[in-house]
Amino acid sequence: MLRRIEGTPRHLSIHVGGMLVTGEPLVDVVPVERATMPGRVVVQFDKDDVEDLGLIKMDLLGLRTLSAIAECLDLIEQTTGERPDLDALPLDDPRVYDMICAVDTIGLFQIESRAQQQSLWQSQPRCFNDLIVQVAIIRPGPIQGDAVHPYLRRRQGLEPVTYPHPKLEPILAETRGVILYQEQILRIVMEVAGYTAGEADRFRRAMNRHRSRLEMDELRGDFIRRCMEHGLGEPVAAQVFKSVAGFAEFGFCKSHAAAFARTAYETAWLRLNYPSHYTCALLNAQPMGFYHPSVLVDDARAHGVRILPVDVTRSRARCTVEAIEEHRGPGREGHTSACSDTPPRSASSDGKPDGIVALGLAATGTRREHVPLPPDRRSSRDFAVRLGFAYVRGLGPAARAASDDAINAGANTSVAAFWRHTLLSRKAMENLVQVGAFDAVAGGLSRRQVLWQLKEIEESLPPRKRGAASAATPAEGVASSGPPRGSGAIAGKRLGDAPHTARDTGRDPLEPLVPLPAPPPELPPMDERTRVTTEYALTQVSTGAHLVSFIRDRLDGMGCVPLGEVRNLADGARVRVAGLVITRQAPMSASGFRFFTLTDGEAHLDLVFRPAVAQRTREVARHPLLMVDGALQVELGRVNVLVQSVIALDSDGNPMSPDGRRVPAPPAHDFR
Repeated sequence: MLRRIEGTPRHLSIHVGGMLVTGEPLVDVVPVERATMPGRVVVQFDKDDVEDLGLIKMDLLGLRTLSAIAECLDLIEQTTGERPDLDALPLDDPRVYDMICAVDTIGLFQIESRAQQQSLWQSQPRCFNDLIVQVAIIRPGPIQGDAVHPYLRRRQGLEPVTYPHPKLEPILAETRGVILYQEQILRIVMEVAGYTAGEADRFRRAMNRHRSRLEMDELRGDFIRRCMEHGLGEPVAAQVFKSVAGFAEFGFCKSHAAAFARTAYETAWLRLNYPSHYTCALLNAQPMGFYHPSVLVDDARAHGVRILPVDVTRSRARCTVEAIEEHRGPGREGHTSACSDTPPRSASSDGKPDGIVALGLAATGTRREHVPLPPDRRSSRDFAVRLGFAYVRGLGPAARAASDDAINAGANTSVAAFWRHTLLSRKAMENLVQVGAFDAVAGGLSRRQVLWQLKEIEESLPPRKRGAASAATPAEGVASSGPPRGSGAIAGKRLGDAPHTARDTGRDPLEPLVPLPAPPPELPPMDERTRVTTEYALTQVSTGAHLVSFIRDRLDGMGCVPLGEVRNLADGARVRVAGLVITRQAPMSASGFRFFTLTDGEAHLDLVFRPAVAQRTREVARHPLLMVDGALQVELGRVNVLVQSVIALDSDGNPMSPDGRRVPAPPAHDFR
């Protein structure tokens, strides 16, 4: 009975992106049914059966990276007047390869993951063909086909390039004797085993099917027999088949890898030459990629990109790029803010004078010098990234649109004017003030004082407008009937008489005179740690210090080595480290191993959990802030810690107790 039902469909689903192309009307060629989505139909045939019938099926998939690239080019054109032509981009810029070989790849398409970064230390791609290989090699097919480690060793000259049989040399020479591309599979089965093109295509289709392992087992005997008929011994034929069969777990064709490598190169070139514009586009394209936006922000700041907080006088719904000269004045980064919560900051966000080259976050426990920009290019410090309203918790699409409209109408000169125009919910307004969005129009009040006055401002709103607010959608950050209770508020010193900007010709018509609220009490301003933790909690990114920096002394006292100094230790050394978890991986192909990446704001470090340790620490490892004891592994530039024990830490850097407070950190990206 089990054999009879094995391989039969157990449920129906729609093949993502699969499109059928026919010369005649679809209903005359295949059976169709209505889809759940209005106006759509679904072909009732299985996706594999469609290919077996000889019909043309195309997989059309979207790629957020392409949207990010397009927006980056638009931003460059809007702010500099020039638009790079990526189609004419030379693919041999040594500075791009220097950056990639330094494993400075956070935010780069296809080459930012832990596995890619680990292999980059060994492969060191120096040309576009090397980059094609790099994209293709970290795939289930090459991994299961035992191609990764032999290629990397041969790439480094640690072992000679060999071929199972001389007939394979013309096919595998470009990949140093291992199989990386589907085209190589087709050539092997035709030129070495004597298959026809149609029979070889059966192999190709088997490599892309979930049931391909069973199909490849059926073909094994025939493949080995044909190889032996063409001069290969049985052991060699079996070895070749094992490598071929690995591609049943998915491997790229070279054309696919080349297209992805081209996109990877373009993202690297844009990040190198226009880091602020590229960072802005990446933040607007989220969710995508391997890392949380907080990691992208930290990495950008480490490369000298200034990330500016949400500001109702500057921000829009999406993140934007600003020329540095445009935000000289009160309440702007680099100058004393009108709000006493915001202390003066240095000329650059990393605290260094403008003439000092920033240090970038490396992937494996070190800080590496950022590749300098060409002398005729504006420095990354000429432009800054301004966070948009989309990054503030509680502001949905309607609230963000209302905020944009208020700015366009000039209704952003005071809290009262902004609230009257937008009709945001009480909670949305609380969140905006707590992240400093109203600092520039707060009239010298601290955020806590502004929060204190929110109720009076709310009560001063015209009754008609309060009624209109009640009809809006609370889930999108627009006011609902009866403001929810919360800890925050928002206001200016004078509700009806806010400071005028250059665009004002008189009193804002949206802001009639209203009674002045009672003066707020002298409340202590938020300290830096409170500001940063609040910013993380409400935007999940920080434009200030890193969370770990506030407990650095405590970690040092417990013997934790800063992640940027781990590389200075010897291979095999026992080490204790601590940081925020930014990625967790438990690949199906890793036989129970788990892989984490930590950051302390200065560097990143990869952790390796053996299966027994992974199982034993499963619960504690879910915490955002971890202290880890383990053994250092240093090999050919790669640095890992082989984990032996894990302790969760609370927000003060102490071992976690049942009633301890978790660090308000952004969530790690977990992958399987």
